[in-house]
Amino acid sequence: MPSDAIQPLIAPSVMISACGLICLALYGRFATILERIRGMHQERLGLFDLTDDAHKILRIRFEGLEQQTQGMLRRAKIMQKAICSMLVCIGFMLASSLAIGAAVWLPSIRWAVVWLFVLGVASMMVGTAYALTELRLALKEVEFEHASLERLSDSYQSTETKS
Repeated sequence: MPSDAIQPLIAPSVMISACGLICLALYGRFATILERIRGMHQERLGLFDLTDDAHKILRIRFEGLEQQTQGMLRRAKIMQKAICSMLVCIGFMLASSLAIGAAVWLPSIRWAVVWLFVLGVASMMVGTAYALTELRLALKEVEFEHASLERLSDSYQSTETKS
């Protein structure tokens, strides 16, 4: 009976919703990373027109921005992989739902339902691992920026005492 297929369709639907919410959060983080990279690029471009007096201090900041930009690009690539993994999960869950419905009329494909669901869950696990990796790297970027700003502050203070 076709109505027997409705209840099993719930599990992939819940996974699709969960994955969609995770993707929404990851897309937001991805956009933030890209925005920060663009901000750093803009700041770096602004440093090219400065006078020689501030050159030493600004060189420290420029080098810090260069290193941070590389780190942010690495994080953006990791987030891209996390998002792609979550979207693959959604695809497997959709295929699983279709297979559940088709299994009502073609019982021989029931094995495909389980495999599609397992592949979707595995893909979600991969995406979660990428997201955790990016999260771990995010703190390192903040720590580096803090250390860079302390060096900049020290250099600025030593320049002012010479004046």
